[in-house]
Amino acid sequence: MSKYSSILHSCSYADPYHGAWTLVSFDLVQYLKFFATVVIAGPVFYRVLASALNLERHYFSIVGYYNLFLRNLTFSFILFVLGNYSNTFGFVTIFFYFVGIAGYSYLVELPFLKVSLPTWRSWSSATWAVHLVALGTILAIAGWFIRLAALDGFATIYLASFIVSTAFVWFPFVINSLNSRILTQYPEAYPASRIARKWFLMYKNKQLFFQEAYSEPLLNQIPRPNLEDNSNFSNFPPTNNNTSNSDSALRRAVSTNDTQKDTGSSPTQPSPSTCVQDPTTSDFDSKTKPSYLGLPDENSFGRTMTYVHIHHWQIFYILAFFTRFPFTFSQICSGLVLGIYTQGTSAYGFDRCFQPKS
Repeated sequence: MSKYSSILHSCSYADPYHGAWTLVSFDLVQYLKFFATVVIAGPVFYRVLASALNLERHYFSIVGYYNLFLRNLTFSFILFVLGNYSNTFGFVTIFFYFVGIAGYSYLVELPFLKVSLPTWRSWSSATWAVHLVALGTILAIAGWFIRLAALDGFATIYLASFIVSTAFVWFPFVINSLNSRILTQYPEAYPASRIARKWFLMYKNKQLFFQEAYSEPLLNQIPRPNLEDNSNFSNFPPTNNNTSNSDSALRRAVSTNDTQKDTGSSPTQPSPSTCVQDPTTSDFDSKTKPSYLGLPDENSFGRTMTYVHIHHWQIFYILAFFTRFPFTFSQICSGLVLGIYTQGTSAYGFDRCFQPKS
């Protein structure tokens, strides 16, 4: 075996299941074929086809094409490594990949199929019929794949992995529900986002309080010897003057204390306003309020309520992970689901699943 074999591929060719139950597999030559097909040729094929037939699609600028390329590169690499395409990607898959792109492009141009999933309540009977037939077909094929997994003794792992991967579709609904609740109850910011700031300010104010509360103003008034040299306190003031100054300072302190007792006032303490700020004050609240800059890409809608819009490319992207068996029919299915995934991303881009409510 060549010393470069681990670079070229990471899944043993002696695997009796042909990598179907290997979580991570990679073959450099196979990946280059996959990359050339799914990342380069597929999107170009669809855009040329859409331009020739005037199919429904979004306008892409050069920047748009570049972003599409980068995201497609990321998604496709994950799919290749985890979807066992090192062992199953071949000419059958490539042929039906382009069939999937062209076939789905034709179907969605039919008038009664120009719909989206969020509008299911207004679908016509013909639309429902086509979607139900498609769903039944997918379930039947899924049953066949589950049977293959059971024959290999991996049915439990296969089904569990599928359920986990479907979070790509249903988890956005959970996130959106939580987001709506937080925006309704806490329109400015979630309280947890202020905790770190509150702790910091409380610690800072506590340190300032102890600095001022334990200062010694009276002792600071008493002259101290200059110990900068070893001159036996040669710079220390004369004894009489020092005693006089000390007695004078002490008398002033006693006089002030007596006056405060007579008037019922308490001894002067450091002002709380300069030491510790009450966490309930509006000034403290304003200091703990988070400061945000505009609307970042990670949350382009800011504090706007959203709804979830699941796109067909998300669904077929998930299915493409589970057509991982080394059989011709499995390769046909993988080509079709890859083609439908590419049609969705090439026509509309990687659309956000969270859309702002109007």
